[in-house]
Amino acid sequence: ANDTRQPLCILTDAEFSVEDGTAGLGAVVFGANGKPREYFSEKVPTDVVAALQRAAGTDHVVSALELLAVLAAAKTWKAESFHRRVFVAVDNDAARAALVRASSAAPAMRRLVKTLLVHDAEWPSYRWVLRVPSKANVSDAPSRLDLRELKAARARRRYLNWEDLDLKVTLG
Repeated sequence: ANDTRQPLCILTDAEFSVEDGTAGLGAVVFGANGKPREYFSEKVPTDVVAALQRAAGTDHVVSALELLAVLAAAKTWKAESFHRRVFVAVDNDAARAALVRASSAAPAMRRLVKTLLVHDAEWPSYRWVLRVPSKANVSDAPSRLDLRELKAARARRRYLNWEDLDLKVTLG
């Protein structure tokens, strides 16, 4: 890549409560100054959680939600990522492995990766996926809808376009 722009750094996270089936997604983009520039923080609609559970064949869908956070980040910042080096940090080993391998044995995760690959064909970037320890993942707070630090940092909030994620096609 002959791109002279600074790489884009995106940290993503998902949270899932098995007790009540609620879930959240968060992602934070950092500016060249190393400070949070933009983020999203969303509660996952219950129909999306249910569709993931059906596709996965289990109630435990945190790894699929972690992939969904990466897909949502790719779609949210597609223009900024276009033909650019992008570092994406996740704190879930199964999600990282699926992204690196571009596949997964888990049906729901395989479908999400396929959707991300289709997106990448239309909006290519030079994505590098890395693991960040959960305690160091600044997107943990927005995945739990805690925005105090990001508001204090004056980061700009972005909102997910759930229709743009094409989950009805992805998850059936």
